[in-house]
Amino acid sequence: MGAMTLHGGLSLRLLLLALTIVLLEAGLILLLGVTLAKRRRADRALRESESRFRIVADSTPVLIWMSGVDRLFTFFNKPWLDFTGRTAEQEMGNGWAQGVHPGDLEGCLKSYVEAFDEEPLPVAVADRAYGRLLELVASLDLAAGADRRLTDINRVAACSLLH
Repeated sequence: MGAMTLHGGLSLRLLLLALTIVLLEAGLILLLGVTLAKRRRADRALRESESRFRIVADSTPVLIWMSGVDRLFTFFNKPWLDFTGRTAEQEMGNGWAQGVHPGDLEGCLKSYVEAFDEEPLPVAVADRAYGRLLELVASLDLAAGADRRLTDINRVAACSLLH
């Protein structure tokens, strides 16, 4: 039995092959569309997360900075910039070092590099240290007078979190 031909001399095999190619292309296009949609959702979620982080960081009354694996500074919160009186652009990279007193710069950089190069704590050790910190902070008597609060803070500061 020979190959089945359709109207106009087109073989059924050729038609099925063409249909398979069209369906595969449609599937790839659909897969690409789904992948792009997921990527857009992930990008939007990341932007929203970064926005929330910046709102919290800028609302916190402490100085916050971040650096990349290259040790260059990449983020400064608003209180940092208000405190230094400089712009984020001026502080980026190693620009922050211009705000350090020249007599302190070498020691500051040495401490930074040493801390940056330390091996991170294993998660279990970090969890215990964080738990210990919470215990110590909970032991502070913030309603006490200034002398007692200072004594408590010095006691907490002298404690080791790793033991």
